[in-house]
Amino acid sequence: MWACYQEQLVEFRGRQLHDPGAYPEPPLSGKITWRITQPWSEPASEQEREALAQARQLLDTLKKRGQHS
Repeated sequence: MWACYQEQLVEFRGRQLHDPGAYPEPPLSGKITWRITQPWSEPASEQEREALAQARQLLDTLKKRGQHS
């Protein structure tokens, strides 16, 4: 990995590497947070996440129907 810190080209595993310096565009910034207060209740797999999303969508649909009654 030291090759990536070099300003001059350095051969590393058949490739020429160097550090081109700072990216010329403005930085992306923002805050990404997700507080998990009950980690045991989080879905353990993508399949569980999809099932949970479908259940939430169904609940939302049922709530909307109940508001129109």
